[in-house]
Amino acid sequence: MTAIPRLPWPAALTTTPGWSRDLSRRRLAGLAATTWSTVSALSASVLDVPQFEFKLAAGEHLHILVGIAADLEERLHELGSAPDTRQLSPRHRRQVTSTLAADAATLRVGLIYGYWLPRLAGEFEGLRGEVDTLLDGPTADLVRRADEQLRHVRRWGDAAVAAACSDGSWADAARALDETVADDSEPWPVRPRDGARDERFHSFSHTRDYRRSADWVEGDSPYESDLIELLRVNRDEIDAIETFALSIFDLIRKGPIEALTHLARLAWDEARHAATGDLVLRERGLDPYAFSCSLIGIKVRAGMDGYDPWAQITLFGELGIIGPMRALARAAHAAGDQRTADVFDFICTDETLHLRQSRELLDRLHPAGGLERVAETVRARAAERIAELGIMKEEEFLALSREEIFALIGE
Repeated sequence: MTAIPRLPWPAALTTTPGWSRDLSRRRLAGLAATTWSTVSALSASVLDVPQFEFKLAAGEHLHILVGIAADLEERLHELGSAPDTRQLSPRHRRQVTSTLAADAATLRVGLIYGYWLPRLAGEFEGLRGEVDTLLDGPTADLVRRADEQLRHVRRWGDAAVAAACSDGSWADAARALDETVADDSEPWPVRPRDGARDERFHSFSHTRDYRRSADWVEGDSPYESDLIELLRVNRDEIDAIETFALSIFDLIRKGPIEALTHLARLAWDEARHAATGDLVLRERGLDPYAFSCSLIGIKVRAGMDGYDPWAQITLFGELGIIGPMRALARAAHAAGDQRTADVFDFICTDETLHLRQSRELLDRLHPAGGLERVAETVRARAAERIAELGIMKEEEFLALSREEIFALIGE
């Protein structure tokens, strides 16, 4: 009778004395605190770091980091612990504040991707070498997946630091962060209240209606005009990335994790849409930077707080843009323009998901209570912002229809 061959023991199913549930909870809580601190610094910086590429990368990286933080919170609950890691320690709050005070275009990039991300990755790497892969298998799996995701983030981050801070000046600021001391009186960090744009962009801020911008030129056909307009709309989803990022920053302390993970997904999707608009304009032989960029959306929403920016873009922005993009996709299919049809089929799928899930969450979570009251609240807040910006009087804005508000502010 042939002997059954012996197979190797699964490497992960080994255990070493010394790893305890309490130790696992402490280490995971520390990781969660560092992750949320990194999210705070990155989400606030999406507004005032001007480089287009930073905003695109940050949209994806927020999705990754908030997902990691959500996994950490879930595992802590499984282990019978619920530490409030999102409040941030006084030292973390001071470090984030110092990060946000650094020059936005150079040192900030260095501190986020040369200090915060390597620090976070190092903490995960350290735990990966210590966790008991048998007794604490779910933690080991979480750490392994996070380690792989952070390697992806750092590949872009390392290149960005080299480009933005080639003189290594960020290193002194990073050492200062390591030496930070703070007490319980340290306030929560403050985010920017406006969005910055890459110097390659020309911009205007009185409307989001591109056909009223100084550089508008009609295409060879109504179809071509609609296509160029909607590619510009998507290229300028920069302000949508910023809007969802600032709501993440505002809601870290008190917002439910489902809201934060949804907002992070929205930021990632809008980063993909902005990149799509840019790249498809290039495919058509056009210079994306030759088309001016509207700032009105972020100028209105950056002055709002908490759920309100998210609600404004959802109820008065995304709701208005889906129809024109679906119409363009149908026209592209009918004309045999498969590339355009494919692009807008995917974008419309994303926007439909955004609208459905955001409306459900806002209906349930916004302090105003119910979508009708939410819409009234953000309409009034937008009217205040429009008046503060000198665009029109509050009463004039409040008299506008939903369609007119969309035409003015956009998504």
